[in-house]
Amino acid sequence: MTKLLCPVLVLVAAVAGCSSGDSGGGGDGGACAPAQCQSDCEAHGYLAGTCTTGGICQCAGRPGADADVDGDAADADADPDAGEDGGGDEPDAEDDGEEFEVDPCAPPACGPEELCGETTRGDGVDNDCDTEVDEVCDCGTIGTTLDCFPGDPSACPVGVPCRGGCTRGVETCTEFRTWGGCIGVVGPAEEICDGADNDCDGLYDEYIDGCESPVYCPGSVSVAPMTYVPLTGSEMFPDPFDSWLWELICPTTVGTCPLPEDPVAQDTQVLILSSGTYRARATIHADATTYTCEFAILAQGQGLRVELTWDTQGSAHGDTDVDLHLHQWGAESDFFSSPQDCYYGNCKASSCCWSGPPSVDWSLPHTMDLAACQDSPHGEGAQWVSHGFCANPRLDVDVITCNSAETDPTLDFCAPENINVDNPPWFEPMRVMVNYYSSHSYFGTTNAFANIYCGGALRASFGPQPLTLSGSSSGENWMVADVMFYEGECGALDCEIVPVDTVITGPAFGPPWSTFVHGP
Repeated sequence: MTKLLCPVLVLVAAVAGCSSGDSGGGGDGGACAPAQCQSDCEAHGYLAGTCTTGGICQCAGRPGADADVDGDAADADADPDAGEDGGGDEPDAEDDGEEFEVDPCAPPACGPEELCGETTRGDGVDNDCDTEVDEVCDCGTIGTTLDCFPGDPSACPVGVPCRGGCTRGVETCTEFRTWGGCIGVVGPAEEICDGADNDCDGLYDEYIDGCESPVYCPGSVSVAPMTYVPLTGSEMFPDPFDSWLWELICPTTVGTCPLPEDPVAQDTQVLILSSGTYRARATIHADATTYTCEFAILAQGQGLRVELTWDTQGSAHGDTDVDLHLHQWGAESDFFSSPQDCYYGNCKASSCCWSGPPSVDWSLPHTMDLAACQDSPHGEGAQWVSHGFCANPRLDVDVITCNSAETDPTLDFCAPENINVDNPPWFEPMRVMVNYYSSHSYFGTTNAFANIYCGGALRASFGPQPLTLSGSSSGENWMVADVMFYEGECGALDCEIVPVDTVITGPAFGPPWSTFVHGP
């Protein structure tokens, strides 16, 4: 818990919930008056105030709107004796040592000031609801990212998809070590009669006289990458219709956007391979009227997920082969020749298990829920199913060549390469490396991009990094970053990412392991 002393809060507002028992009435030492605690917490922008067994007033929950803490403070200053006659618990000078506690793990809510979270680097939340996110925070490492949402945090509760039509954006640490704008966010809009929750309050078409929309538009849904997502139009619009069209709007991190299996069918599905926030849109024509429904699909993996793309991928751009590697913590052994290196030669379903168990064994348990890997493209999903598990670590997608025009992700589709560790070890870093393997007769430089996701959230985006070939098969190696996982103060899985950002030729490990702030 983060504890704030009562004198600090007195400067902001009158605080009466912290009582030493010396303010008349003969109360017990360390007593906390429940009614006064509730009142004080509301004055400080919180919804609930509770007296703990230690006599501390603890605030939590969504804040009350328009809490005029400055006005309260002024009133307290103007009337320092307020509360004496009624036996109130207003603190006096002797109460300076008492504590007023705020729970840092309570759900984010509108409050009096912007906060920078447990890491002090930012939390992606608009804590003071001024439509800016983390504007006072030093983001620390250039290129790192956070999911973000400007506005009332209640529209996008932590750990679940946003309500209604809202979606989070992404903020990136700039060269000035300040957070950039929240790119890609969709915020609340005015509620209209369309069967959707436009204002993201958990209700739809509320308070609109005469509204009888035949469309029920679902809220955001959360799925894992490499998952078939059902698009069930019959639940959205059960009435007869003349025509139907499904469209998928992909995040900017996805180079080639997949199409639904049958875009003109009321009920269909789409295979989503990459992480990010997608938007599914249905356009329905019925009885000379056009209806639209749009909702978000949040594709989030678990643990560590690294996705690699490059600008010469695909038949229309050079069709080069660039590969993703992940090195285990420990000895700084060469890439390519050690089971510490997870890559195409030993970490795919088709290359992991020639002699039975996986040759890459980092003492991590397999993921037994095959839903995590069974839909991997290019036949790899079926191979994982035959093994009976999803290995950790594993390379789910290895793209050697692909068709730039293909929109069916089950065919010769240009997907990002990705490596997953569903249950990463704590305090044991892993190194992300990218190798320019083959030009396939392309002449020129390729530019690689690497996105690192922790617990489903995009936490760092690196690139473009130019890479060249030295001869026919000795391309450059880009040491991208070292990633370490740990348990945050509030019990959630978190990660620390330190850029390495070094390009070398040859299989060497490169610079020594990075130094991390967090430790066991």
